[in-house]
Amino acid sequence: MAPSIVSAQYLDVSGNVVATTSQSVAVVGGTVTLTCQVNDSAGNGVGSAPCSFTIIGAPDGDASLGPATITTDSNGNGTTQLFVGNTPGAVVIEVGSDPVTSRVTILVTPSGETTSRVPASQESPLLAAVA
Repeated sequence: MAPSIVSAQYLDVSGNVVATTSQSVAVVGGTVTLTCQVNDSAGNGVGSAPCSFTIIGAPDGDASLGPATITTDSNGNGTTQLFVGNTPGAVVIEVGSDPVTSRVTILVTPSGETTSRVPASQESPLLAAVA
């Protein structure tokens, strides 16, 4: 019996995903644009890459995304919208193109405030951290 030949392809995981936001502080009831940038190991944008956005923390759970999954453009960029919800605090978003992820935090303030006063119980050490 002749031996079998098996082959497999693996993703190059030496690239990165960069998560950015149109604003780091938003007023309750507001909308923020989130961007996912997928890069290869040389730092070039990867077109047609799937990218997902997941809310991993939000006060009272009333924040929402749309759409939650996008495909990057020819430069490796894709965007979605985040409704920050109606409760002040920190909204943490994980952005990923499997298996690489990044996180970004948006601080939500009460209407009329120009600075953020997030309760200590809702602070996040993940401000614009890249995983």
